[in-house]
Amino acid sequence: MAESSLSIKYSDLQREIGMEVGYDRDSDNWTTQQTADVDHIIRQALRSVYRPAPIPGANIAHEWSFLRPVTTITTDALYTTGTVTVASGVVTLVTGTWPSYVSEDASQAELVVGGSTYPVGSYQSSTQITLLDTSATATAGSSYTLRRVWYLLPDDFAGINGPITYDSDFTRYQGIEERSEADIRVARQNDNTANKPFYFAIVPKAEVESTVEGQRWRLTFHPIPDAAYVLRYRYNRSPETIGDSNPYPLGGEVLGEVILSACLWEANKRLDDGNKPTLKQEFVERLVAAVHHDRRQFTPDSLGTNSDPNTSTDNYMVDQGTGRRDFYYVKVNGVIPGK
Repeated sequence: MAESSLSIKYSDLQREIGMEVGYDRDSDNWTTQQTADVDHIIRQALRSVYRPAPIPGANIAHEWSFLRPVTTITTDALYTTGTVTVASGVVTLVTGTWPSYVSEDASQAELVVGGSTYPVGSYQSSTQITLLDTSATATAGSSYTLRRVWYLLPDDFAGINGPITYDSDFTRYQGIEERSEADIRVARQNDNTANKPFYFAIVPKAEVESTVEGQRWRLTFHPIPDAAYVLRYRYNRSPETIGDSNPYPLGGEVLGEVILSACLWEANKRLDDGNKPTLKQEFVERLVAAVHHDRRQFTPDSLGTNSDPNTSTDNYMVDQGTGRRDFYYVKVNGVIPGK
């Protein structure tokens, strides 16, 4: 789908910032330092827009709807193909290959063999892994179960919104509820069998994959999933900056003028004489307008029915088709709206 022709893009911001501070209008004629300065201004402006301070009259900062996407995660079934031999913690698989998630990050898995459970430490090949417990042993031809305990969350993950839900084919009304990681560990002490998960916990990933990678997060379930379930959840997104390869900032056309005014204000503070306080006022005014627009577009029209099981006939409507009394209402000035 094509982007709106009114959406602002990276080259537009470069040109406007250049004009504000007296650079050439064509960024191709800028020095390396000028380009770096403008990119720094754009990053700072995007941060001030994506994570804004509370607007006048508000006690808390606004959370943009476009930074709370919905996505899915699919759990992995238990893996029991073939047999294993374990010697000094080194596990050799016969007749099978380890699932792909083990090669991506071996610490996501644990091995159950000989009645004991061992976290996996490292991956060597499609048929060999090493357990954290290097004293572990198991005779050749031992049956086993490999279980996925941890799931890496998206790189832009910055927090979860609400419960995780089953995508289909599961009749449980409640979603998978969040608990602390300590609660999950305590629950597994009492029951470490795999089943349909009912709880989850999110913790920071302790290890950094490389010197250029920042903080990442991972998720665990209880019970440990025994099959492949498609799960859906909403999360807070950590946005990226923009550039030649990804020229459009998040938020679309509605947020374009807010980002532009933030860039001009930031440029005036950093590279100009800072003598235009009206730029800050313009940014705040456009931010307020964008926040109100976002709230109007994405705030539910209703909070839903009142499911408090009150037995008074004044507080529910009877379904004429089934006779069920499960349509509850809240009175406004003593009257049920629409009744």
